[in-house]
Amino acid sequence: MRRSVVLLVFLLVGYCSQAQVNAGIALGLNLSKMSHEGTSEFEVMCMGGHVNIPINFTLYNQDKIKLGLQPEIELAQKGSKEAEDTISVSLVTNYVGLPLMLKAQYGEGAVRPFVNLGPSLSYHLMYYSISKINNKFSNSEAASPDKTYMNVMDFGFNVGAGCNFSSFMLEVRYGIGFSNVFKDVTSKNRVLSFSLGYLIP
Repeated sequence: MRRSVVLLVFLLVGYCSQAQVNAGIALGLNLSKMSHEGTSEFEVMCMGGHVNIPINFTLYNQDKIKLGLQPEIELAQKGSKEAEDTISVSLVTNYVGLPLMLKAQYGEGAVRPFVNLGPSLSYHLMYYSISKINNKFSNSEAASPDKTYMNVMDFGFNVGAGCNFSSFMLEVRYGIGFSNVFKDVTSKNRVLSFSLGYLIP
């Protein structure tokens, strides 16, 4: 089994080394929640940001259709928020992630729509909690995740769609986390992201 995996990796690396390679940089907005048992009428989307560096290896390019593998390096904010009347409490988690997307693109001109999907592995760097009263900060606390009750690794899956406009890119992506943020509580990340990027010609 191990030999088969090593052989597959070598074949993939060899194939990618002959592929057309494009890179870029993207940044944007994250709207996130944590799935949990039960629902709260006070839960709202938590706002954060992300920075993403995609590297696309085109493996197939015929009849205006491009198929490729796109590993990425990502810094992303996720979390949850509850708000009632004039009081709100947010938990913002910061991750460094390695998504691996299978990307399909159509077109050869300036406008080229695409879809992508794939798994992601993220490492929890730190988190901070923010309390507000009347939209003013009342308390803020930052800390590294405590491994006794928090998971530092988050495995997930992403699905996205967007369009390239010459050297610029717009994308909407939805990410589902399969790992609980807190070990003893159902608390899986759900993230809707909007990205604007620049592709290096």
